[in-house]
Parts: sequence; structure tokens; C-alpha cells
Amino acid sequence: MTTFIKITIFIRLNCDICTSPRDIDIETEWYFSNSLEMNNLQPLMFNEFIIVSPLDDSLQIFNIHQQQSGLYVCKQGNNSASPIIVHVFEDETFTEVHPNTAPGNQALKSITISKLEIIISSQWGDWTECSECGKVGRRSRLGICYVNLIEDDGETAIPQDSGSNTQNNLTATGIVNRSKLEILDIFVNGIPCRSKLLPKFIRDSWEVKSRPSEVMIGYCKVPCLDSTNILLLNCLLCQ
Repeated sequence: MTTFIKITIFIRLNCDICTSPRDIDIETEWYFSNSLEMNNLQPLMFNEFIIVSPLDDSLQIFNIHQQQSGLYVCKQGNNSASPIIVHVFEDETFTEVHPNTAPGNQALKSITISKLEIIISSQWGDWTECSECGKVGRRSRLGICYVNLIEDDGETAIPQDSGSNTQNNLTATGIVNRSKLEILDIFVNGIPCRSKLLPKFIRDSWEVKSRPSEVMIGYCKVPCLDSTNILLLNCLLCQ
């Protein structure tokens, strides 16, 4: 399984290895490849911003930057976890939208580009915590632009007005072989619109380049925690 980490300043990558009890004392090692190739993995260099949790061997990266995009793998002895691909987009364009129950711009709808046989949509993250308690506050969540492949059993036509140079991808009949899109078959949950894993003729198409990611702003109201109950709980724990 491969995972995309989206836009953030902190990431936590789990080391999901089923370890035998006799191997529990084997040290966990993390490896990195900025070329996304397994045969180029190098031991990860740690510092105050890149650490391994002593509790669960997860990798934690603070203040992450674009140059830290790449392939991450954790190993314990001869066992390896599934690779994790991290993409950091520092120049992603966002447009502000609002829930359907609120006035203002609404979330962009998914669009199907039939000639490319792709769907462009926003994949939404979780809501942040409410900014206030006991009164109306605000919360937000990110919708990242993603590309998914429409399944079919043939070959996929490429639009001539897509704004990209598709000549090298076309056959004599003016269509592109399905193998040109096989990366989208591998990533069944889609690939971010700005990812270099996308075929260039898709990434450079007008429909993909012009589609922004979204930040949804909503109102919220949550009760405040009762400080009396918290104090009582603390007293009980002290007894």
C-alpha cells in the first residue's frame, strides 16, 4: 500500500511491520529515496526536525519542505513495511469555499474529461477543531485536487486542445495506449493534480492545470469543557 501525504508542516509516518516476538528488540531503520526508486534507498539522516518515536517507531518530520518529497520505507531486520510516497506542495493554489448550508462559493464539482478518461475532483480531509467554544466559531478542511482514471477496456483518446504536447503519446490512429495511463491503475485512490507521478500530458492539460485545490470554511459551535469537572477529576486521580 502506498500513501500520499498532502499539504502540511508536520507528518507522521507509521512503521507497519508485523514483528515476531523474538525480533522485538531489532532496531527500526528508516530509508529515503528522492527519486521514488526502491533501488536508490539511502539511510535517512536524523536531526531535530526528523525523529523516530521511541513509542511506536513512527517517523515524525517537522517543518517539512518540498525537497523532502520522496519515497520512505521502514525496515526491521529482513522485514520491510510498504513504501510511503510523500509529496509536499508548497505552491498549491487554493480557493475558499463554503458548505452547502452556508452562503458564498460552494465546493467545486467533480468533472469528467471523457477524452482523457479521467475524473478530476477534490478529496476532502477532516475538519479542524472549532476555533471557539460556547459561541459560534470557525473550522476548516482541505480539499486537494486529485485525478482518477475511468476504467474501460480499450484505449483512451487525448483531446487535441488540452494545451499539452501529446504527440509522443499518440498512435497512428490518434489515440494513446492504455499503458501510458497505467500509473493511475496502480494508485486506485487517485494522484494529486500537481504530482510528478502523473503523466506529463495529463498534468499539463488545461483542465488539470486550471483546477485549484480548495479550503472549506464553516461555522461551528461546541460546548466548553466544564472546569469544575476537570478539577474534580484531577483531585480523584491524586487520591
